Amino acid sequence: MTRNDHPDRPAEPGHDAGTLAFYEENAARYGRETEPPHPPRRLVDFAARLPEGAFVLDLGAGTGWAAGFLATLGHRVIALDAAAAMTRLAGERRGVLAIRAGFDEVHGREVLDGIWACHALQHAPRELLPAFLARLSEALRPGGWFHLDMHEARPDEPLTLRDTLGRLYNHYAEEEIRRLLETAGLAIHAFRRKDEHGFDGRPITTMSILARREGEQVDG
Repeated sequence: MTRNDHPDRPAEPGHDAGTLAFYEENAARYGRETEPPHPPRRLVDFAARLPEGAFVLDLGAGTGWAAGFLATLGHRVIALDAAAAMTRLAGERRGVLAIRAGFDEVHGREVLDGIWACHALQHAPRELLPAFLARLSEALRPGGWFHLDMHEARPDEPLTLRDTLGRLYNHYAEEEIRRLLETAGLAIHAFRRKDEHGFDGRPITTMSILARREGEQVDG
């Protein structure tokens, strides 16, 4: 799936240093304060669409709470994160293979049944997101499922900003992210919005999108 899976190797070029530093230095606290007490409905719905014993990627997995839940259902799960501290915590989840790697290191053609990308790709460089989405789509088997959580652009904020914790964000309007997903060959099946607050207390609107790679689902 990736070119390099050593948990303590240097960060890949293209990852924002400030964002990565925050997650390296605050992994345990971030996990404690953001892990939901129960699997959220959107994760349960995503899991329900997967075939038995699915091969799933948790992209930007953080401490691996979603990967851990998917593993309890009997799925084969890779938790991928660019932060070594997050990768180590995710690797403690039973049944989860945790790999330190970036978005640009996902390789493979028609190998995955599902990809869960929860608040991860909004940290990717804006100019590289189309290529990342195309590569992720290519890694899915025909009929494979893709879940994306991302901050929606707000009229009172710039499209690109750094929050008070040093994390760099790229925000997207609904029509833009729809176009990017469709261009990558991912057909949108469900779209939801939710107003909430980020880890830094900033008001955010989350877009939760469920998409599917076009083509007939292939068993096995």
